[in-house]
Amino acid sequence: FIKTNFLSPIKYQNQPMSDPPITNRGLAFVIGIDTYDCDESIQNLSTAARDATMIAEKLSMCGYKVTLTINENKKEIEEKFDEFKINIFENNYIDNVIYFAGHGCFNNKAQHILFSDFKKTKDKTPLTTQDFNNNL
Repeated sequence: FIKTNFLSPIKYQNQPMSDPPITNRGLAFVIGIDTYDCDESIQNLSTAARDATMIAEKLSMCGYKVTLTINENKKEIEEKFDEFKINIFENNYIDNVIYFAGHGCFNNKAQHILFSDFKKTKDKTPLTTQDFNNNL
């Protein structure tokens, strides 16, 4: 889910590796969750953190200032996301990316992100993708 303009990787794939990275393109918030410390119904993943790290590296090469979170809980991610939002508005960034790799679910007509500390019995532990969009 992306709030503003989408970066096309095709545009950059033919750039020689010796070219310096583009700077000040925008901000990227990248989340990767492999490890879930919750009930047994949610299995750990094997590639979400790796995928998020690879996406973060590519976005950085394309000039994005990246915030990368790996296997963090809801509170930690929300704190970093608050900083991300402040940085967008203080610096007037237009091109911004949000990327998530991990478990999610569809419930009550909304898509939800499951954090590493997700518990089915807690209210509001999952965050909807619409929550991210509404907060930008």
